[in-house]
Amino acid sequence: MKKDNRKFILIYILLLLSCLVMAEDFNKFKQTKEQQYKGNIIFDEMVLAMGDIADIKNIRTKGVTNQPLAHGILSFPVEVTAVFPDKFKIKFQDKEFIINKDKGWMKYSQGYYENLPESYVKTILGNLKRNLIRIAKNKEEYEILFLGEGHVLDRNCQRLLLKKDGTEMILLIDMEKHLPLQMLYENDAAKTLLERTYLEYRKVNGVMFPIHTVSYDDKAQLVSEIILEEIEFNIVIDKDEF
Repeated sequence: MKKDNRKFILIYILLLLSCLVMAEDFNKFKQTKEQQYKGNIIFDEMVLAMGDIADIKNIRTKGVTNQPLAHGILSFPVEVTAVFPDKFKIKFQDKEFIINKDKGWMKYSQGYYENLPESYVKTILGNLKRNLIRIAKNKEEYEILFLGEGHVLDRNCQRLLLKKDGTEMILLIDMEKHLPLQMLYENDAAKTLLERTYLEYRKVNGVMFPIHTVSYDDKAQLVSEIILEEIEFNIVIDKDEF
């Protein structure tokens, strides 16, 4: 009889532990679903605040980039052409960096080309993938989770985690304007964390577009500052450009 009692108690304990594990798994599942539900609502509000982006196929911007050097700041004009989903060109000084899908070249003013290393291609293409309009146009590509609230630049914000193909980025969304204040992501080549802050937006053809951004590394060192002067959407692209 005592053996039967011990056996019954053991079975009861195992069932209890099983129920606790199932309850914990259910709570995690429920929490994730709640995060997804709220995250998607916040994302939709962000897209609405950005404006009429549905028909944007490409963007060309012109402005100035400031990058730190050992003895000061280097400033130079930059022209960027982004063609969704996977073509990107950066033009500055006497060079052009051209990306077409997973291939890349450097074009010199003299007219000759040089293949870009795979790490360069990955880094430049990563910038295209993190373009805010591209992200907003491709919601279905991401798992979106609400992480909570916080403060950036003395503004209340909501934190969204965007996950895709093993990579992650965090968007901090202004709770008043519903526009991104910051993006946190990992540098594709160096594998360091970067913080990109959107300091100013301008309305261009019905679209709120960031015209002043600064990026810092995980040591709080300035990586770059970009100030845009011209923004154009849906320009005519010469097929030979890429």
